[in-house]
Amino acid sequence: MLLVLAEQRKQREIDPTMELLKQCAIEAEQDEQTSEYVTRQFQSMSSFMQTMDVWYRQMRTMDRKLLERFFKLGSKLVFWLGKK
Repeated sequence: MLLVLAEQRKQREIDPTMELLKQCAIEAEQDEQTSEYVTRQFQSMSSFMQTMDVWYRQMRTMDRKLLERFFKLGSKLVFWLGKK
């Protein structure tokens, strides 16, 4: 059920936000009056959202038992991946 809720929320909130950020990044890049900082921020946010979308799609294909184990690891993953 959690996966169904996550998918519905993604369709309702995340997908439109990703499209809006993508459009804002394109428009900011083409607009001479938009500062380079703002343009970079839009590009950065858009890139992050795309990365998270790819991650989400990968998690959707993961075996349910493995996915449960993955989420139970929690902050241990940060330790294993190394702190910055």
